[in-house]
Amino acid sequence: MKYLFFVLVIVIFVVNIAYASTNQTPTFIKADHITYDEAITTYIAIGNCKITKDDHILKSDKAIYNKTNGIVQLYGNVQIYDNKGDWVKGTQAVVNIDTFRGFADDAIAFVAQNHLYIKSKRIIMDDKDHYYASNSTITGCDCPECLSFDTKYAPEWSIHAENTYIVKNNYVFSYPLWFNVGKIPVFVFPAIEEPLVRKSGFLFPSFGFSKTNGFKYYQPYYWAINKSQDATLTSQYDGKIGYGLDTQYRYYWTNNIKGQWDIELFKDTTSPAGDTKRTRLNLDITQNANFDNYGDLKADIHYLSNKNNLRVINDDNMQLTSNRYTTSKLMYLLQNGPYSLGINSYFYQDLVTSNNSQTLQKLPEILFDASNLNVYKTLSLDFSTLYSYNYRQDGLRGNLLDVSPSLSYPFKLGFINFLPKASLHYIFSNYSNGLNGQNSSVVPQFDLTARTSFFKIYDLSSGDKLKHIIAPQISYTFVPKVNQEFPDFVNTYPQKSALDLTLENTVIKRSLNDKNEASYREIFYNKITQEYRFANFANAPIKPLDPIEAYTSPKYVYTNGPIYEETRISPFSFFNFSSQAYYQWQKHTFTYTADNLNFNFKTFGFSVGYTTAKDLDFNTTSNGITYSVFFYPIKRLYAYVSLNRDILDRYFPEKRAGFYYTSDCWGFGMDVFQNAVPQQVGNTYVANKNIGFWVTLSLRGIGVFKKR
Repeated sequence: MKYLFFVLVIVIFVVNIAYASTNQTPTFIKADHITYDEAITTYIAIGNCKITKDDHILKSDKAIYNKTNGIVQLYGNVQIYDNKGDWVKGTQAVVNIDTFRGFADDAIAFVAQNHLYIKSKRIIMDDKDHYYASNSTITGCDCPECLSFDTKYAPEWSIHAENTYIVKNNYVFSYPLWFNVGKIPVFVFPAIEEPLVRKSGFLFPSFGFSKTNGFKYYQPYYWAINKSQDATLTSQYDGKIGYGLDTQYRYYWTNNIKGQWDIELFKDTTSPAGDTKRTRLNLDITQNANFDNYGDLKADIHYLSNKNNLRVINDDNMQLTSNRYTTSKLMYLLQNGPYSLGINSYFYQDLVTSNNSQTLQKLPEILFDASNLNVYKTLSLDFSTLYSYNYRQDGLRGNLLDVSPSLSYPFKLGFINFLPKASLHYIFSNYSNGLNGQNSSVVPQFDLTARTSFFKIYDLSSGDKLKHIIAPQISYTFVPKVNQEFPDFVNTYPQKSALDLTLENTVIKRSLNDKNEASYREIFYNKITQEYRFANFANAPIKPLDPIEAYTSPKYVYTNGPIYEETRISPFSFFNFSSQAYYQWQKHTFTYTADNLNFNFKTFGFSVGYTTAKDLDFNTTSNGITYSVFFYPIKRLYAYVSLNRDILDRYFPEKRAGFYYTSDCWGFGMDVFQNAVPQQVGNTYVANKNIGFWVTLSLRGIGVFKKR
């Protein structure tokens, strides 16, 4: 080994013998003892040697520097640093300090950007940015013993590669290789590339098995188009239903213009129940453009080539598969002080009916608002205007204009704040396609709100304080009965004479820590609202498709509205309870409830949630309960179980369980799920169970892989 070392020194010397350095950047040498041999233009430094050149620092116990050819020989505790945190350490090294070509023996290279260690008997440096190592060990674990060349130590995970190329600030490329857990080989890979910057290439694939779709294999490819654009193209194979390509294109053209395109193309190979084989296209586009003083333009476009697309392709996403409509929006907003102008278009795609002919579209909708315009002292004017053209193929369509100015005059009498508000609503609409006509109405409205609050502070024996705030509020709204015969695309103002009584109670706790620093936490909040209706009349919309059919009112109509209740309780940091409910006291029933109970301790926790809802005729439309438990069996292991139970239809829409273990340099977890997804069979829908799992692997220095 010694003779080979001297041979390489001679080779580097011969290669550089004719090199006359034109680099005028000075080289600084510092050591306990330095001598200079003028005959051979060589410095010999011994003890705590430090050589500085440009943005690199070379350290060793002994250094020999030939200033003619730039060759530096380093012996003992060799350390080579750059100004970005990267380094190479070894027992000895030879480097041309001008070209940075050389090698280091028994070496370890550290890539700071990814926190990655590369260990090899020899690391060859082609220049400042290009390194090569053979028979290398790669890891992200901080383990000094493991990074030594004593074979009895091994990091928690490592990659052993025959060849490794390092291009600083670009990538680390290794081939062929195998993945070790401790000293045990687990996986073999032909090659792996870890980008240090955005770079085109294949990403880690995802694979698994679904009861509905069979074996799944998804292979993504990342395309770094340029600094402001990139794309991910994922080929998909679902054994039981088909194959496809999912393309996600992202762009950031300027600081003000950015967006994303998602294009999913899928070919059925097996006909879904109640459907036929087809090629399916899903298109999702989002874009934001900020023109500074000239407004904002936002687009949110969704298109499906077939109404069942989301149920076929996204079979494990309960929310997507349950949507009735997709909504596409194009919105422009211009604001200038208190004034705002909005120009919007909305397109809805019905995913349940056989076609979209009766779906109402708004093409376009124009809104102009002016808020809080000072008229006189505290008297202010608010002004809103809405115009929309409402279109559908079958059914009434036409124009709508709603102009609503309002005056408000806040004032205070004693400790009570008053806010009177007078509004006028002018509605105009013309319509056609079944019935032709037009109508207009002027509807006045008056609102008066009175609100106050008072509080008291309590001193606790522990030194903490409690602040109790009580805030009562009374609101009255009056809208007279005005004839408003309009199509269903017009929002009318029904007759109303109602008094709202609201009472809020809030308790806030103030605590001091050991450093006498104060912290505040809401430990109790309650709000109760009751509406008393003195008059109530709903406007029946015009129905031209079946003019003989009379407007159907709810079976039960009560003078007074339901009691609304909202509560939050958190007396301890580990416990909180929240509740929302509407209670119809004349019928003695809750029309809506949502309750959540949570306990969170250091080693475990659990939560229970309950929801129920009823329609206007008090028929139960939804009733469900959710359970979730998490715990830490050991310090670094997290586990959970989550269940969602539909009590009304007696099934579990969702079941989930999983765990995740973390170490200093790696983590591993698995999530198992079962979803009951609605699937069309003939003219009805059944719950189709889909079972699958996610695997998450985190390797420090390499990245996080979460695959289904």
